[in-house]
Amino acid sequence: MDIRRLRYFQKVATLGSINKAAAALNMSQPALSRHMQHLEAHLNAELLERQNSGVMLTSAGRILYNHAGPLLDRLDSICREVRSASPVREVEINFGVPPAVGRLIMGRLIREASRMHPEIRLKVSEATSDNLVEWVLNRQIDFAIVLEPRTSPELLRVPVWSERLFLVGLPDDPIFARAALRIRDLSDLPLCLTGRKVGARRCIEESFRAAGSTLRVTHETESISSVSAMIEATGAYSIMSFAAVRSILDSGALAGLPISDLEVTRHLIWRRDIAATPATGSFRSLVQDLVAAECGRLDWLSLAPAAERRDAQDVLSGP
Repeated sequence: MDIRRLRYFQKVATLGSINKAAAALNMSQPALSRHMQHLEAHLNAELLERQNSGVMLTSAGRILYNHAGPLLDRLDSICREVRSASPVREVEINFGVPPAVGRLIMGRLIREASRMHPEIRLKVSEATSDNLVEWVLNRQIDFAIVLEPRTSPELLRVPVWSERLFLVGLPDDPIFARAALRIRDLSDLPLCLTGRKVGARRCIEESFRAAGSTLRVTHETESISSVSAMIEATGAYSIMSFAAVRSILDSGALAGLPISDLEVTRHLIWRRDIAATPATGSFRSLVQDLVAAECGRLDWLSLAPAAERRDAQDVLSGP
């Protein structure tokens, strides 16, 4: 049984509402509903009776709920006991992320690392993907999440998630009334893009070439934060990851729509000769668990193929 889903079930049962539980867990209602369906399928039992006012436990659900609390408390106690019995040696892990990724996961990653792995002292740096790759190669940092890193015999990498890119522009533009967008719909639109030093730009150019569409770049900037000002001043558009412009879209200052056939993949990278220690293995697992939770919460993120993630796990964990 997936312990995470058991915790989700406990929250739903306690609050009597999938909507309230989703808000408390910081995930979308459809994602939480899917987790409950998977749990019911695993147990081959209906656990929740859906009603207009919320949910009620079935008889099977009541049995599971009565056992879930003590079971989860016991599991947490065992984890604390095992950790306290082992001599703790603080390990520093230097981790690099692009600013957009930092806004997406770093708060939760730092909290979870402190709670679950107090022996790990996390030091975080932010830079473009290209700079992060250089820092890993030069041993300035241990791990980084980057966009489509170049192949190097000194690096190992594992794809952790893919994310759709968004067309962003002024909120009253009729293009955002469409149900969906594809690359071909964007041909010849005036675009404000980051320079080629930013990894997403190269991915965008390659995708437009593959689709046979014209990429018309009218303005460039090396600063993601200045893109919104350029859009407002010129009436042009931009193509960005949702994480990069999430707060602006939430404020209503700009509008955005996902481009269904334009995705980028982010990879976790590290040097091939990095020591495979319990701390590095725990950190990698923590990153992937956190990413899995975000992918369940946010529709515009999707996990990398399981086989690819598993292969890299075997490499990093060692024999």
